Amino acid sequence: MWLGPTSPNTKKGREQGMTLHIQLGMQAPKYDLPQGLENNLDMLQLNGLKIWKRTFRREGGRRFIDAMCSYCKKRKKYYVDSLLRGTTKACACQRNLKYRGDPRADTLGEHYDCIVRRCNRASNMQLEDRKGNGKCMFASREHFILWALKTWPDTTFNGLEFERVDDYGDYSPDNLRLVTSKENQRNRSDNVYLSYKGYEMHWSDWPSPYCPRTTQLYAAKGMTGEEIIAVAHKAGCEKRKGWRLIEARLAQLGYIGARASKFSPATECVDVETCPEGDLTVAAKDRFRQCN
Repeated sequence: MWLGPTSPNTKKGREQGMTLHIQLGMQAPKYDLPQGLENNLDMLQLNGLKIWKRTFRREGGRRFIDAMCSYCKKRKKYYVDSLLRGTTKACACQRNLKYRGDPRADTLGEHYDCIVRRCNRASNMQLEDRKGNGKCMFASREHFILWALKTWPDTTFNGLEFERVDDYGDYSPDNLRLVTSKENQRNRSDNVYLSYKGYEMHWSDWPSPYCPRTTQLYAAKGMTGEEIIAVAHKAGCEKRKGWRLIEARLAQLGYIGARASKFSPATECVDVETCPEGDLTVAAKDRFRQCN
């Protein structure tokens, strides 16, 4: 590329209508490969990949390098950190042969990476609770993927997660099961529970007149299901924002009787006693007995 005092890249050059001429064969700027990184790449045991060290570069804060596959004879770009971690050891053509072209292998590989990071993480808010409570007992990424494909041959693994049966056990074939994301979240140590009619349950299992976020906030404050119903009843009496929707939800769930469900803008405030028999605790009645 030609540069000079009147280069096309300068203001004067653009004013004179100059065009930019780029020589063929020019490549993007390369960065020198650090000596320490070069030594680490030399120690890698790769399956048919030959790294081209002169192609090392940074793109958007990430390090990339090219490698040639000795099987398919194709040159591809690889993420340097994936090579160093061992998550990438061969070309995609070899991975397809290894797992018979099963597209689920990539999804399972991501699950395996999450398990390894969870076992090896050095700093986290839950470090004292989780660090050392479990180890990854799978010999390799390939071992985990082949085990999962054999154990669940007809499962797509989309939207599913791996959970330990024993929270303090290892990540081993006999201690892992497939659950949904919602079920896995209930296995957290900071879950919120509430009581309703003497039964304690997870807040998401209780049919609430409010949206999930509001229900969780009320349950986190220590409110019972009866008290949340009373708050919703009071919101309808005071004609708060969305009160018609709240009243319809209360009636649909059976938390208010026929008399209490016939609200209208002209209806006066209804006392909490109109709720069905025994739905409210004594504390809730004392707190929300009068709406006005």
